[in-house]
Amino acid sequence: MGSLFQLRDYWRQSFPGEEFSPSCIAVGDLDNQDAENKIAIGSFQGMLRLFQPSSSPTLDTPSPEDLLFEQRLGEPILQIAYGSFEPLAPGVRRNLLAVLFPYKLRLLCIERCGGGGSEGRDESKPGEEKEASLISATYYYRCPVVFTVEFDHPTYNFTTGPFGGVDYDRLCVQGMNGRWSVVDRGRILCACSLPRDGFVAPGCLTYCAARDSFLTGSASLHLLCYPFARLTSAAEGESEGNAASAGGRLAPSWGFPLGEEILAVAVCRLSRGLDATAVEIVVLGPFTLCVVSLDGRCCYRRPLTTEAACLHPFPLSNRFHNVLVGGWDGSVGVFSDGVLEWRARLGSGGAPLALHVGKLAGIDGMILSLTGEGVLGVSYLGTDPASRRPAPVLEAQVRSYAEMRGELRQVERRLKAIQSGKPPPSEAAASSMEWPSVDAASGKGGEPPPRRGRGGLHDPPDV
Repeated sequence: MGSLFQLRDYWRQSFPGEEFSPSCIAVGDLDNQDAENKIAIGSFQGMLRLFQPSSSPTLDTPSPEDLLFEQRLGEPILQIAYGSFEPLAPGVRRNLLAVLFPYKLRLLCIERCGGGGSEGRDESKPGEEKEASLISATYYYRCPVVFTVEFDHPTYNFTTGPFGGVDYDRLCVQGMNGRWSVVDRGRILCACSLPRDGFVAPGCLTYCAARDSFLTGSASLHLLCYPFARLTSAAEGESEGNAASAGGRLAPSWGFPLGEEILAVAVCRLSRGLDATAVEIVVLGPFTLCVVSLDGRCCYRRPLTTEAACLHPFPLSNRFHNVLVGGWDGSVGVFSDGVLEWRARLGSGGAPLALHVGKLAGIDGMILSLTGEGVLGVSYLGTDPASRRPAPVLEAQVRSYAEMRGELRQVERRLKAIQSGKPPPSEAAASSMEWPSVDAASGKGGEPPPRRGRGGLHDPPDV
């Protein structure tokens, strides 16, 4: 189904000449200030940027104050995410930014410095007005490295969560060779490899806190579930030198055949009939949106009319979720309870690689998108038409019956000549054999042609 509307642009930044992965964007309280959300984005060219969209943007000339931090890290950035990876004390944590490179993982701390002891906050008296630009100019940002974890194999992606029931976040890094490494506070807690007989290429990786399990897509077009307990058990077997036993221990608890490539997996509450604490698994394929229960049973699936590119669930006020599905045709669909509620096109015209919904520029429910052309934009739903070009005017050509009859006879002569093996007559010769002429039939340049005898065809009147 095509889209009649397009998203209305609110804020936009473009990065020509740079390439991005679908998981190279993070949104949230990145600087631990409990203020407005920040946007972190990393490219394959090694550029890490931190943005805070202004409340009064101009699409033609973006404000330079929206860019809070920019640094070239020197290596391609494969994925970024933020979380409480470093517990400072019981119940006290701070958010760190995890940045994945081809052979290492770094945890950065985004710090806001300066501000004359006020950390950049406005301490003007009531009744005084102070420009936001003057306030923001009193502080700056830096990103020192807290931890660095190096790997002896190329990495692919990672997922985060409280693995094992801890009260902070850990990371599970997946390598190109199918090796999973659990990183805890800057060190590798355990590592093991997927069974070689079932691994071909790495797929998407998501953590399900309700079952303390990892969800991944396999090359056999299956969704597989690996409990964290089996991961640690297999890692212990490898550390003891029994690789065969370790490979046998790391087996999925269940598998679901999607029949398509698994593009993304999310754990949320999409169906409205769920219990208060129940969750379900939403699986996105190129042409399918499927909902799977926690034990691997298919609840329902919805076919998609356009090829999907990305998936993002966002919470509602009623403790349920809606999901955004981005398509390669540049459309964004809003699904509620498995039903398509709205579809609109991006104003930039590109296909979204990543989508996010949150509070940006002080407005809740804004849609953040990153396209394959390197356009980072903040939009909101609207009813602007997807195309403002006027409909083309059809030019009707009035033709007489004699002209159409002449063309038909010319085609018949050519077909007969081809069937008999003779060369077809040229257009000039075929035109000279036509009777009546166009001018004569239309009454131009002379008298109308005489009529045939009785029983013949009479020339119709001029149209």
